[in-house]
Amino acid sequence: MGEGLFWRRDAVTAYAEPYDHLTTDENHQDDFDEAYQDFEGRVRQAAGPSYWGVGNAWGPDKDRIVLRNGLFEITFYEDSYARVHVSLAISSVVEGRPEENFARARLHPCAKAFFDRLEETDPLRVRACAWTSRARAS
Repeated sequence: MGEGLFWRRDAVTAYAEPYDHLTTDENHQDDFDEAYQDFEGRVRQAAGPSYWGVGNAWGPDKDRIVLRNGLFEITFYEDSYARVHVSLAISSVVEGRPEENFARARLHPCAKAFFDRLEETDPLRVRACAWTSRARAS
């Protein structure tokens, strides 16, 4: 049996397949690294100027925090099927602070806007259940 699809509490997650055009038979690691960097650049562009890069930080579910702003963080989780699960999550920086309630209220509208912009360049899928997915409905 395969692995389940990634899920993070207090987040909205969709996944992309930025390596889909590559095969291990004809490509080198450099091709995968370049595809990852290109995808990260498209995520940065979709996120907008209020987000800044985060060094080597990790979320609670072994997801890598890529970007953060005052309320949210955008994380990547790569699975063994070469999918990159992208989550817009409430930032750990605001947990337990008054801004947390505002972040919770804005999570879904902000995630929709972010994923709508990202989907202009990358087809996205979302969990239907732990093991299956469906195309993201914009």
